[in-house]
Amino acid sequence: MKINIDYGTDIKKLNEARVEQGKPETTKDEFHSDITLDYISYAVDKKYPDGLDGQMRRIYGRIVRKLEGCIEKKTYKVIFEEAEKDFIKNSFNDVKFPAKIAKHVNVFEDEFISKLEDDKVAKEK
Repeated sequence: MKINIDYGTDIKKLNEARVEQGKPETTKDEFHSDITLDYISYAVDKKYPDGLDGQMRRIYGRIVRKLEGCIEKKTYKVIFEEAEKDFIKNSFNDVKFPAKIAKHVNVFEDEFISKLEDDKVAKEK
């Protein structure tokens, strides 16, 4: 799955704001990959407000390590195991996102669900 999903961010405008704040500029791939990780983290935090334990904690830990590794290596593609895919999918079920970012979260969900369906078709062949 690609993690540098295009959320429609104006990267030039974003970098202008970052420079004004004294922050370094970012690339579109880096920014969108960070956003993907942030959306997953937000969904998990909201779905499991009391935290994670046992197997769920281990699965989530693997997801985060994979995403952070892809961002650090600038590969922007990750392969999730079935348990990780299920965990992400379940984390987004029934979670409320702020209206301001809902359209962007939908972009992630569409990409993620599309990838799940592609994987399912590939397994059936």
